[in-house]
Amino acid sequence: GLETTSKGIFVLEDIVSLTLSAVPTGTVLLLTITLYSVISSLTPGQALIRVVRDELTRLTWAELTHPDDLAPDLAQFNRMLAGEISSYAMDKRFIHKDGHVVHTRLAASHVRKPDGSIDYVVAMVEDISERKRSEMALLQEKQLSEDILSALPGVFYLFDTSGRMLRWNRALSQIIGYSDAELASMKASVFFEGDDRRRVEAAIQRVFTDGQADVEADCVTRDGRRLSYYFTGQRSTFGGHTYLLGVGIDISELRLARQALETERTHLHTLVSTIPDLIWLKDVDGTYLSCNQAFERFFGAAERDIVGKTDHDFVPQELADFFRAHDRAAMAAGDHGHAVGKVMGGARISHFMHPQRTKRLT
Repeated sequence: GLETTSKGIFVLEDIVSLTLSAVPTGTVLLLTITLYSVISSLTPGQALIRVVRDELTRLTWAELTHPDDLAPDLAQFNRMLAGEISSYAMDKRFIHKDGHVVHTRLAASHVRKPDGSIDYVVAMVEDISERKRSEMALLQEKQLSEDILSALPGVFYLFDTSGRMLRWNRALSQIIGYSDAELASMKASVFFEGDDRRRVEAAIQRVFTDGQADVEADCVTRDGRRLSYYFTGQRSTFGGHTYLLGVGIDISELRLARQALETERTHLHTLVSTIPDLIWLKDVDGTYLSCNQAFERFFGAAERDIVGKTDHDFVPQELADFFRAHDRAAMAAGDHGHAVGKVMGGARISHFMHPQRTKRLT
């Protein structure tokens, strides 16, 4: 006969060989015949599938099962009927009476008659909807994290104290040219050579000792290209372990622009230094910013000793005030910026230029 346990689980009196211990609260025990039709009911008050006894006994297992889960369930069920396995367990979706999907953990076993034929199949179904919702939320959070990392304007990396790569974004694997499987077995420093590798390793050490660091270095791609990057590193501790996480920004174009600017400055400085006229550069307060060699000889001091000082440090008060008044007149006649002057024919001449059009002569 059919009896109900203290937990409201239906069992058959004569199935004494089946172990029913440690059945979690909220679990439904379904008893089926070989045709896989449900003959038991749900636990009283159980909202797992919410079908009354009379309705349930008229439904087949297939009608209760989510279409995508029926084939794998039947495959395992048929293996059990054939004697290949004695039981099986799987995550399975059922269709609720009102149409929504119920996530469950199904554990199925069976009882055979004395002649070896199947007598009953016993299935324990546990509602794991809450667990599935948590898993889905975790997957969505992980996907959001991946999307954020992919949207970064550069490469992202995370590695442990040994330098072993643990996580990175798609940009890093695409730029470096190694697959995810290859990167998982590599250390961060292998992408650098010579002095760059030594400087990167030193920066990594500073991150783990001081908490953060940055460095510019050329990384070498799989096909041998050298790319200039600005790398940052931040120490992070979670799960009892310490890691380095950071981003790298491609500065190849910036470095080329720097080199071009430095070349231009060198050429300009050479040109200005060879001009026989006295040339200098001041800020709005009258402080010297730069000068040429002729001006050095005029003041009898090296540029390094002139920069940061004013006319009052080199000439008498009256003459210094005259120079300052001339500078102010030049500023009043032009845009705010730097005073640039030169001496021609024994006369000191100053005029003012906007800082965007003025280059320091160093």
